[in-house]
Amino acid sequence: MTIQNIVMLLTGMTSALMAGLFFFWSITIMPGMQKLNDLHYVEAMQNFNREILHPAFYIIFIGSVILLPVATYLEWRHGVSEKFWLLLSATLIYLGGVILVTALGNVPLNNELEIFNIKKSAPEAFKAVRENFESAWNRLNWIRTFSSFASLILVLIAIVKK
Repeated sequence: MTIQNIVMLLTGMTSALMAGLFFFWSITIMPGMQKLNDLHYVEAMQNFNREILHPAFYIIFIGSVILLPVATYLEWRHGVSEKFWLLLSATLIYLGGVILVTALGNVPLNNELEIFNIKKSAPEAFKAVRENFESAWNRLNWIRTFSSFASLILVLIAIVKK
């Protein structure tokens, strides 16, 4: 097994884990969250946003950011090929549709939600905070879901390409 093969497998693994996480979140967590009242919704999202900041999450999330360009570079060293273009496309889609969307969209929304003081807020405030957060966050999460799956598909095609 070559370094390039190991990098490709790890790239595929991290890409699959991130795509699965975003997909799972979109089809299970958020539909369940919609059923909560405003107070419980805000409280649950604050807790989720804190708990996801876990070393295992960072390893996978940042792992893809590192491994996708490395896999692309290793393929480029052998010449520009269809496999290279697949990996470059996967990298750009992941960086744009996952990393930029997360950094410029989901994280700022999470940060706004985090500073909302549940204990000192009036009941009407919960509705306003939720309305400002929920649909925007869900829309951005679907972008991350589709982008991570597109990136994964391109990586998988590159893996099986001769």
